[in-house]
Amino acid sequence: MTILRTFTLLLSLLLTAMPALAQDQKPQPYNPKKTYKEIKSLQKDEKFSQVIQTIDKAQKQYPEALADTRLIQAAAHAQFKVAQEHAKSIYLNSKPDTSAYFNAILQQHIQALRLDSCVAASSNPKASKLITKNLKKELTQTHQNLIPAARYYNKKQQPRQAWTFLDTYLDTPNTLLNLTPLTPIFLDTTTIATQATIAAYQANMPSQTLKYIQPALRNTDTLQLALLLQIKAETHQALNQPQLCTEAIKQGYKRFPQNTYFHNALIQHYTQTNQIDSATLVAHHVAQRLPASPQAHLIYGNMLQRQNQLSQAVEQYNIAAQLAPKDSIIQHTLGNAYIQLARETPTQRKQYYQLARTAFEQTQQLAPSKPELWYQPLREVYFKLNLGKQLKKLEAAGKK
Repeated sequence: MTILRTFTLLLSLLLTAMPALAQDQKPQPYNPKKTYKEIKSLQKDEKFSQVIQTIDKAQKQYPEALADTRLIQAAAHAQFKVAQEHAKSIYLNSKPDTSAYFNAILQQHIQALRLDSCVAASSNPKASKLITKNLKKELTQTHQNLIPAARYYNKKQQPRQAWTFLDTYLDTPNTLLNLTPLTPIFLDTTTIATQATIAAYQANMPSQTLKYIQPALRNTDTLQLALLLQIKAETHQALNQPQLCTEAIKQGYKRFPQNTYFHNALIQHYTQTNQIDSATLVAHHVAQRLPASPQAHLIYGNMLQRQNQLSQAVEQYNIAAQLAPKDSIIQHTLGNAYIQLARETPTQRKQYYQLARTAFEQTQQLAPSKPELWYQPLREVYFKLNLGKQLKKLEAAGKK
């Protein structure tokens, strides 16, 4: 009993003391002097990876450290030094780690941009001196390599990472760089903005896709410009911005009237908004500009048929059928137009049903496995033309 009582007493004392112990274990406040001292020692020993680890730990643990400009300067310099080591390994082909090199220069830029933000937010007129000549020099040495980094990740089919490097390149202000007339400029801003826009689009990042769309649209390459305008339209659509989407489509159609995406999208927009006259006019222009395109004549015919201009529609469908004689959809569409004419023109009913027969029998030959394109229309045609033998054969085939 004595032992049990003694144990119970000790347990009670421990439980009573625990709150006091917990109070004693409160996180210590940020001690910049201690952190600087530790970093300086590591810098002296050229242990720059450990410098980065120490700063990362401090920045994650203490919000104040994120705005500590001295710490940010040290982090940018350490990343530069680590990048140099990786660059040396790549040059000597001694266990090179290309990804690690690119990550180091990216982090170097991120720290420099953080420092630039701190300077911009400071009311101290001397704050600009924090952007030292050495920092500018080191950043300028690695800045152009953000572009090969983007190419590297594009080849690895990682557009999100590629966009990050391109975005960082474009976001870095000249005030952080030591630019001179001799500084190599490998690519102009328009080209990089184009690459960034395409990378963001491929990574399915709509907001980021539009970030550099305006400088990208200064592109003089017609293929890339058409692609950029299409990306702009599709991105506005993804962001549920229909008016801006339509504006981009109209801009693209005006610049590239023969581009399939733009004229189809514009016709679709006018059709959905019940602007049939406008849709028909665009379709007419497209058929004129692309006389050898069966799809252009098919779409124009469809718009004419919507306005009950059946004879003109049939004319366009026939042109489309001549250009693409093995297209079952065109034959099906032509046959439907003839049936409608037969129903609406009693004096020429037999003639139109015979023309419909030719179109739907051709459809059956081209697409025998798709009876939905020809079975029901052919039943009507055979019935109206009193072709009992053909109708029985068709119905027998339909029961199989």
